[in-house]
Amino acid sequence: MKLIKQISKKMKINKSLVFLMFIALVSSCINDDPSYDGDDNIPISEATIAEVLVNSPGNATNVTLALDRVDLLDNLNDKEKNFTLFMPDDDAFDEFLDENSYVDINDVPLSVLEELLLNHIVEDVEITTAMMESLGTGYFVTESGFSLFFDTTTENITFNGTSEINEDEEDVEVLNGYIHVINTVIEPATIADFIEADQSLDSFLSALTREESFDYMETFAATEGETYPLTVFAPTNSAFNDLSTELEGSLNDIPTETLEADINYHIVAGNEVLVNDLEDDMTITTLGGEITANVTGGASLTDINERISDFLVSGIFAKNGILHKIDKVLLSERVE
Repeated sequence: MKLIKQISKKMKINKSLVFLMFIALVSSCINDDPSYDGDDNIPISEATIAEVLVNSPGNATNVTLALDRVDLLDNLNDKEKNFTLFMPDDDAFDEFLDENSYVDINDVPLSVLEELLLNHIVEDVEITTAMMESLGTGYFVTESGFSLFFDTTTENITFNGTSEINEDEEDVEVLNGYIHVINTVIEPATIADFIEADQSLDSFLSALTREESFDYMETFAATEGETYPLTVFAPTNSAFNDLSTELEGSLNDIPTETLEADINYHIVAGNEVLVNDLEDDMTITTLGGEITANVTGGASLTDINERISDFLVSGIFAKNGILHKIDKVLLSERVE
C-alpha cells in the first residue's frame, strides 16, 4: 500500500498522532540537508506534495483532510507529475469555514470542496516567486478551470486581490513541484473580482462605477440569472488614456447616456466568447449592438466606428464567464 494511504489511515484512526509542524519543515528547507519526517526519513526535496502535507498536520491539517475527502491527495503523490500548490494554512481554512457557517471540513458539500481545492492547484507548471516577480502581474489557469490572478507589485504576492503568500513559507520545493503557504482560501473569482483586483483595469472600473445608477459590477458579480454567463472585453488603463487623447477630453466629459452605450459594447450576455472560436468578419452581438471580430494578423474587434481593438490577454476564466483585456475602448455611434 502506498505511503500516503498508510499515513492517511493512521491519521483517521488516531488524530492525536503528531508529526513535525509545517512551519518547521519550511524552515528546514534553508539547511544544506533538510530533514523530512516521513516514514523513510528522506529530505523534503525528495518527498511529494502529498507526503509533506500528511506529515505536517501542524499547519496543514485542514487542507490535508479536505484533499483526502475529495480523493485529490493521491494525485498530489504522483512522482511523474509537477504541481504548484497554493496551500491555505489551518487558520485560513478555519476562517473560510466560519464565514460560510460550516462546522468542519466534512460539512462542506463535496462538489464545492473539490472545486475550491482545485482552484489552488496548477498542474504542469512549477510556479516560483521569481517567475511571478519577473512578470509583475498575470494569470494562471488552475485545475478548477478558473483563472488565478497574481500581483507581485504589492507588499506580499497576492492572488485575486484577497490572498497573500506567507513570506516565510514560499517556494517550498518538493519532489513533484512547489508549495506556497497562503493566508486565505482562494474562492473561484467572478469577473467583478478580477476587474477589482487587476490594477491595469482601474480606468475600466472607474467607468463601470462612475454613475450611481450603473449596476455593472453587481451584474459582473452574479453567478446566475439571464446575463449568465458573461463575456467582457475590458479595455486597459492605456486604452482609456488613448481615448482621452482621441476625444480630447477625460472620461468624466462623456455624457452618462453615451458612456453607458459605450460600456454596453464591451459586454456579451448569456454566452462565453472564446478567441479560438473567432473567425474573420464574425459578428458578435453585445448589449450595445454588433461588433465585428477578425483573426487574420491576430484577434481583434472592430466597433461601429471602424475602430480596431486588439486582444492583449485572452481567456481569463471566471466563475461567471470570461474576461478579455483589449487595447482600445469600443465606442458607440457618435452623432456629429
